[in-house]
Formats: sequence, C-alpha cells, structure tokens
Amino acid sequence: MPLTRFTPILLLAAIVSHTAPVRAEVVEYELTIAETEFAPAGVKRTALSINGGIPGPTLRFKEGDVAKIKVHNRLKNEETSIHWHGLLVPNAEDGVPYLTTPPIKPGTTHTFEFPLTHSGTYWYHSHTGLQEQRGVYGSIVITPKDGEQVRVDHDHVVVLSDWTNERPSEVMRTLMRGSEYYAIKKGNAQSLLGAIEAGTPLDYLEREKSRMAPMDISDVYYDAFLLNGKRVSELPARPGETVRLRIINAAASTYFYTQFAGGPQTVVAADGPEVEPVKVSRLLMGMAETYDGVITDPESGSWEFRATAQDNSGHASLFIGTGNRTEAPKLPAPNLYKMDYMLEAAMSSMGEGESGDMDAMRPPPPYRLLRSRRPTALPDAAPVREIELRLTGDMKRYIWSFNGKTLAEDSTIAVNKGEVLRLKLVNDTMMHHPIHLHGHFFRLLNGQGEHAPLKHTVDVPPMGRRSIEFLANEEGDWFFHCHMLYHMDAGMARVISYRKAQDPDYEPALDPALINPPFVMLDGM
Repeated sequence: MPLTRFTPILLLAAIVSHTAPVRAEVVEYELTIAETEFAPAGVKRTALSINGGIPGPTLRFKEGDVAKIKVHNRLKNEETSIHWHGLLVPNAEDGVPYLTTPPIKPGTTHTFEFPLTHSGTYWYHSHTGLQEQRGVYGSIVITPKDGEQVRVDHDHVVVLSDWTNERPSEVMRTLMRGSEYYAIKKGNAQSLLGAIEAGTPLDYLEREKSRMAPMDISDVYYDAFLLNGKRVSELPARPGETVRLRIINAAASTYFYTQFAGGPQTVVAADGPEVEPVKVSRLLMGMAETYDGVITDPESGSWEFRATAQDNSGHASLFIGTGNRTEAPKLPAPNLYKMDYMLEAAMSSMGEGESGDMDAMRPPPPYRLLRSRRPTALPDAAPVREIELRLTGDMKRYIWSFNGKTLAEDSTIAVNKGEVLRLKLVNDTMMHHPIHLHGHFFRLLNGQGEHAPLKHTVDVPPMGRRSIEFLANEEGDWFFHCHMLYHMDAGMARVISYRKAQDPDYEPALDPALINPPFVMLDGM
C-alpha cells in the first residue's frame, strides 16, 4: 500500500482568482529492483523483479495527485532506470538514462516526483539495456477526478508479457547472426514441402528466386506468455457482473490478439484517454499499447479471456467467473508462405482493403473505430510541419532504422516549440512496428476529424503507413522509438529535441550501450 501525505501546491488558477491554494495529495511508493529466481516455463532462471514480483506492483493514483516514487537499485553491478510510459511528466522525470534522467547506479536510490495531470491505464518499465525483457515492468492506474464514466462491478489490471529462458543478450546475439533458429523452434521455418502443403509453391519459389528472407510475424521464440506473471490466472465474478479489464501489452516483442469466450469486449479507452465505446470480438494490440475493455460475465461457469501471440506460438489465459471452464476460440494460423498476406493485412488495417475472412479471424488493430470522447483538434494558428519517416531494416544483418539510418548514424529530429509536427510513418519492411513517443500524446489521423483519438503508441503494419500529429508544447529531449525491444536496441529510434532547434550544434546525451551495443560472434563450420 502507498504511504500518503498532503502538501500544498499553488496552482495558477488560485493565483489569478486570489482564492485559497489547492491542496494535492502526494501518494508515495517505493520500488526495489533486485535479482530473483523465476520459472514460468518450468526452468528456474535469474530474472529481475520489482518488490519481489514480476510484474511489479500496480501504482494507483487519482487525477490531480502528486506521485512521489523512490526507486531502489539492489542489483550488484548493473545500472537501472524506470520510464513512466504514457504519463506526461517533466522532462527530467521521464526516466530515459543519460537522455533525461541519470541512470540509477547499483546500491543507490532515485526519487521521482511529478503531478498527475490526466487519468487512464498506463505502465512503467526499465529503459536500461534489455532489462524490460527480464522482468522490470509494472502497471499504473489513474482514476478521473469525477470517477469513471463507465461504471463496472470489477476493475482488473491485465499485464501481458513474454518470457524466454535465454538471457536477452543471447537472444539479441542470435538475431544479429541472422539464423533461422527461432523460426525452427516455433515450427515456422519454410520449405518447399511446407509451401506445397500450404498450396503456395509458386510464392515460395518466387521468394527464393528474389533471395528475400522468409516471412515471419515475430522475431523471437518464447518459452511462455504470461498474464500478470502467470500462464493461467483466475478472477471470481458473479453471473451478469461487468468487468473492466485494463489490458497492458508489456511484452518485449509480442503482439497479442485478445478475445473473451463470453462475448465481445467493449473498448472504452485506448492508451489512457477515453474513447466512444466500441465493441470488438478480437483485439490486436502492439507492444506498449493499453486498452480498457469492458466484458460481462455470462450466466454461469468460468469464461476464458485469452491473449494469443500474433504468430500463434502460445497464449496466456484469465478465467473469469466460477464453475466449468469455457475456452476462447483458437486463433487461425497465418499463411506465411503467401507473399501477399502481409500486404493484404496492411491494406485492410488502413481501410484500403476489402473486409473478408482474414479481417474477421485475424483483424487489424481497431484504429478506424476509435473516436475520442472529446475534441482533440490542435490550434488553427499553430504552424504545421510535415516529416516523412520511413521504417527501414535488414532482417539478415538485424539492423533497424528510420530513413535507412540507425540512432547512431542520425540521432535527432529538431522540433520548434509551438509548432504542430505531423509525422507520416511509412513502413518499408515486412514486420509490424509499434512506434512510441515519449512526453506527448499524438493524434492518430484515422478519419475521425476533430475527434481523432489520442495515443502514445501506434502500430505501423508491414508495407503500411500511419499519420500522426502533435503540438510541440514541451521542452528538452524526448525519445521516439520502436517499442519492439530488439528493434529499438538495433537502432530504430530518434530523439525529438527542442534543444536542437535552438542550437544546431547540440547533440543529445545517449546511453553508450544503446548507440554501440558490443557483441562477439564465432561461427564454426
């Protein structure tokens, strides 16, 4: 439980109106990052925990509170960090080591303190190396000042994640070697026989002729997929009761399809802000996205809420209710031999393709359906600047980049305070990329006009595109990157820099390990 105290915060409104100062509640937490043994896949491995658990505790606040969080690093010889994903915080509190916040050295404590200016479902995680994959993540719930508009009987946090028995550094080494090891482990390795069985031998031969890498939906083989740190969890509920599921994709490199066996989910919030309620039967969510979905427990029994890895390599489950279990439908496997499969999915997700069986069984993210409850239009007087960013990469060499350059080659995008920056994200690769902007909400330009939804993370589908825009109303440097952990580590990142616009010679401070990650590889014949 958090410790709380009260402290006066003088607001501008109070100064202007000469009224008494407004008192905000300061809610305190202490988070301790340490090594622990973890065995969700049946094999004990050394992981990193927060307060002894994976995931870490849920931090609960009310809109208008002040968060005061002490982070203790109890690791023997590793720095650590915590980023408050999706929260609008002062630049120095954002938690990106070297860039905005000093790394937390072994044996030391760092205290974060910031006001909570908006409500919703968010999360926190390490931004040091590959620690997020090792267990350093947890959830944040901020309730609105006037309470939730959608009232439910149960409010339950669902943190989805992926787990590997390998050390993440070894995963990265395997990816950089360009081998098909993980595809073989997942059963996705391609062959002429497999293409014949799939009815697409010509597609296979055409790909081989052009020397393209085999298609896949995800890069890494995982030993387990977890929901609140377990493969299977339970939530007691009575027939007819409503449940708000605060779903957070905290996975390092796994998109999830979520589905409830008892009926559709009603999405009421996306990445924190509320949206007009919309029903979906199956929801695709990228890494770092959050959705609030309301479901109703059927009349009797225990009904499965299932999160299935997009590549069909496994799932995690939450059974809601009591009694005999009813499982959610299985996700149909993708046809990775069909060369047009990814392109068809991309066109569908952008509203340019026809809705068919693929949409019904393996739908794109529900972006076209998301409509903000409140107008989100930006000031008409603000100048608008457009930038095209192409998402580029080389699967064989495992280099991921923007406009063909990694973070080490081109680190910074200058932004002027007061302008609207409109980013056209064009994906030139055959992989999904969840793109995240620190310190801002952006408008996802999805055809909803003044009610375009506010998000902090957006999926850009294979060979697809998205357009986003935001008002540059902050200061300092803010990280902008693919939230597929290994893609970010391999270079798909930039710094949105207000300082660079003021001083062209300025270069942001970046973690040396992120700029030039050291790897030694030996192959035997």
